[in-house]
Amino acid sequence: MILHTINKKHSLEQCARVIKIGDRVVLLEDGVYLMLTPEVLDIDGISWLAVAADVELRGLHNHLLTGIRLIDYRQFVDETVAAEKICNWC
Repeated sequence: MILHTINKKHSLEQCARVIKIGDRVVLLEDGVYLMLTPEVLDIDGISWLAVAADVELRGLHNHLLTGIRLIDYRQFVDETVAAEKICNWC
């Protein structure tokens, strides 16, 4: 499993080209604005996560799409440790 981290909204287009079933995507920093784009969930077989602190800081806690799970920084570290590879898209 590859853990993809997206910290800029415009990075999804590049990431979507290489993401595979079973991979995970963590939205953090400004990448959490992708939660405002329902099409983000059109990629099947992917686990979508968002860092809760970044969601809160940007006032997006009421815009969470069904299918995106909020995680804290401890859980983010756990995800990075569990991943075979990590790919940062910025």
